[in-house]
Amino acid sequence: MRGRVRVARGDDSGALEDPLRSVQLARAANDPQTLAKALASYGVVLLEAGRGDEAAITSDELMSPSAGGLRFGAEWADAAVVFAALGRSQELLAALAGVQATRWTGAAKLYAGGEFERAADLYAEMGTLPYEAYARLQAAKALVAQEKRAQADAQLQQALAFYRSVGATRYVREGEARLAASA
Repeated sequence: MRGRVRVARGDDSGALEDPLRSVQLARAANDPQTLAKALASYGVVLLEAGRGDEAAITSDELMSPSAGGLRFGAEWADAAVVFAALGRSQELLAALAGVQATRWTGAAKLYAGGEFERAADLYAEMGTLPYEAYARLQAAKALVAQEKRAQADAQLQQALAFYRSVGATRYVREGEARLAASA
């Protein structure tokens, strides 16, 4: 999680160290549940650092039987971010079809299906503010593309309120740039 905080604060090089170490430790422990979460989180950090090719490799490992696949829980939120960004949403949705339905899987399916606002609302119900804010940022991006500026601004304001409160400068800058673009 520290890697996610560091990437949110614009520290890409430091951010990459933490989840990589988590992946290494999880591999050494031979614990599929720990490895799945570490790989999913590392994939998000790699994406944010502009290393999509490496995120794709990490996603391949996440889906492998040795990593336990997507069957445990919280890794679904991170996996949805990575697979959607890589254009592999259908692969994620197919994998999620075989697991027990929970609010985590429901939110991941919504996110992977491009229903970012609904995913954000579900994350809000679950009390997972970072995932809610990230989904709202993606919702705003999609709404701007659909020329729904007022709705995009509403999503951005909610995301920015959270990001400002935690000093997530990367996402504050991104949100403010989208807000300016939607004006």
